[in-house]
Parts: sequence; structure tokens; C-alpha cells
Amino acid sequence: MIGSAGDRIALERIVWTGAGFEIELILLTEVDAEGRLLTSIRFDPDDRRAALDEMGVRFATGEGAEAPRTLIGRAFNDHDWETHRDSFAPDAVVHDHRPLSLAS
Repeated sequence: MIGSAGDRIALERIVWTGAGFEIELILLTEVDAEGRLLTSIRFDPDDRRAALDEMGVRFATGEGAEAPRTLIGRAFNDHDWETHRDSFAPDAVVHDHRPLSLAS
């Protein structure tokens, strides 16, 4: 298991081995509220970022649609400050109490 989003989306690393072969992939699986398969998407093992992005989008548009701004972390990680700022209410105030450090 690589990760999950909510109760219905899972991301797993799968490795199949046999006589002289090995197949590795990342598998995104999504089920509905009754546990029935909705989506099964295979990603190349090197496409972990794409798989995580797809999981985030599916969560944000599905089960997590009512959650507050589920993609805010991606905007922060991508240094997309405009999208990050727009994820907050216009009158939001953030107090950062971490000590400033100039140590290397």
C-alpha cells in the first residue's frame, strides 16, 4: 500500500513475478459506497507523482468534494502561490509561530 484517500481510493505497488519475468506497476483502485469497483488505473512505477495526482483529483471530485480545499497541499508543494492563496477565505489570517532560523 502506497496510500489512500478517504475510505474508497487506494494506491498500491504491485509486483508480479513468474518464470523469467517480473511486472511492476502502481495500481489506483476506487470503489463506490457499496464497495463495487468504479476505477482501476495502472501506472508505470516511475509515474508515482501522476498516480498521486490522479488519486487527489478523484478524491477532491468524489468522496472528498465536501472537504475544504483538498488540493491545497499540491499548490503549496508546487509553489503555486496564487492557487494556494485562493484556497483560503479572503479574510483568512495565518500566524506562523515557527522560529526563524538562518542556520545552514
